[in-house]
Amino acid sequence: MGNTEAKTAVLDEMGRIRNSNAEDFNTNTFTALLASDVEEETIFQSLNPNDIRELRTQKPGLLCKLIQSSIYVVQKILNRRALFNEEDRTTILNSLRFLSRILPIVFENDDDLFVTKVLWYNTEPHHEIPDDDSDEMEEAMGDVQIRVGNDDNNLQMQKQPYAALLID
Repeated sequence: MGNTEAKTAVLDEMGRIRNSNAEDFNTNTFTALLASDVEEETIFQSLNPNDIRELRTQKPGLLCKLIQSSIYVVQKILNRRALFNEEDRTTILNSLRFLSRILPIVFENDDDLFVTKVLWYNTEPHHEIPDDDSDEMEEAMGDVQIRVGNDDNNLQMQKQPYAALLID
């Protein structure tokens, strides 16, 4: 597919995603979009700041799925522990570009606790934040695992909130 065709496909697909609901979100379609060979400007054009603010207020569940899927795609590729091919490289770059477009706007304010719930507790924005001592806290941490230590013979995996992946 030519670059112009890929650009049009990405812009059209992001338009469909913005107009859908969280329940209709298809991770496979979004992953395919992230694998598209397009320039970074196309990723930025696919979601302008006003779109992101609108998603945050009107469709926070959808924005949550976009963020979590972008992180998951990168994590999935990295966990394979294999050499990257060109598609992997493109997918990771586009995921990070997408996150770099969304996250500054998401972090503008946290009056509604969106950042706290989605990035630190790995939960949907409409859920309550669990108490630190509850069993729900363990579930809220999600399945994200990061490597602890440098020794491959003593590799340990620990559950971490999504935000911990962004900080490292």
